[in-house]
Order: sequence, then C-alpha cells, then structure tokens
Amino acid sequence: MTVQIRQSRWLFATSEVFQNRKSFSAGQPLAPHAKRELSYFHAMDTNKLIWIVMAFIAGSFLPIQAGINAKLGKAGGSAVHASMFSFVVGAVALILYIILTKQTVSWAGLKAAPLSAWAGGLLGAFYVTVIVLSFPKLGPGLTFGLVVAGQMLISALLEHFNILVASPQPLSLLRVVGMAMVVGGVVIMRKF
Repeated sequence: MTVQIRQSRWLFATSEVFQNRKSFSAGQPLAPHAKRELSYFHAMDTNKLIWIVMAFIAGSFLPIQAGINAKLGKAGGSAVHASMFSFVVGAVALILYIILTKQTVSWAGLKAAPLSAWAGGLLGAFYVTVIVLSFPKLGPGLTFGLVVAGQMLISALLEHFNILVASPQPLSLLRVVGMAMVVGGVVIMRKF
C-alpha cells in the first residue's frame, strides 16, 4: 500500500509539473495541493534521482566492461589474467580518486571488521572471471539477462531475511511476479 501511495504521489506530482509547466515557469501561483505534491516531487528528485541515474549508468557499463574484458582475455589467452588486470586498473583508478579527493578511512574500523566483510573481493573476482568466460559463449543479452535474474533473486532474499541490507522488505506476490517476469525474459532471450 505504501508503494502505491508513493507511486501515485510521484505520478500526481509529475503530471502536475507537466500540466502546470506554463503557469509554473511563468511564476503564477499553483494550487495548494499542487505546491504540496510539487515539493514531494522535488524532495524525491534531490534525494534519489541522482542515485537512480548513477545506478542505471553503472548497470549499463557492465556489458561494455564484459566485452572489453573478453577481448583482453582473448588477446592474452587467459580469462583469469584479464580479470586480474581489470582489477588492477580499477584499483589504480580508485587510489587516484582517493588521493585527489582526500578521502579518509577508519583503520581501526577496518581492523575490527569481521573476516566475512572481506569476501567482497573474492565475489568480485569470481563475477568478473565468469563474465569474461561466458560473454563470448552466451552473448551480451543472455549473459546479462542471467546476471540481472540472479541479482534480483538474491536481492529479494537478502531484503526479505534482512541480511546485509539497511531495511528489510518482505517478499510479496507482486515482487515474486516481477522476478518471474525477469526470468521469463531470460528464457525468451535464450529461445529467440
């Protein structure tokens, strides 16, 4: 119900913005309900829109990265070495970013972190290597269809059981239907 209310508010605010674009841009006053909904739209815009766009861009880079890594693996004759070089280049880029932006770190916090917190690097290495190997065999559509399906399934389970997430979100029928549609899309891509 909360999601529907939020979506309807966002849709209402969006429609108000577009319907009243002339009066809004001309500086004419808006109706009180339009002001309230417009302020909600601006709050959503400033809080989440940048991160929504950044997440979309990051996701769109994955097939490009996979293609580049697959070419590197083919050129070098080793997918594992291509994965390693990908991580080295990424590490150098992050080090430069940290130096240029003067980022700080809590060394005590890192020292106190559980051993399991360091597993991200292993999972990343596995992911990049599997993508380098599967990309030429399956193609970008099927490879990343499967990646997205796997991400959706595990993300939903992590949110449902409140594992590694900021706030839990229980599974619902609509979420399961959405995941089934993603898996169905992967099956259709495989068949056609």
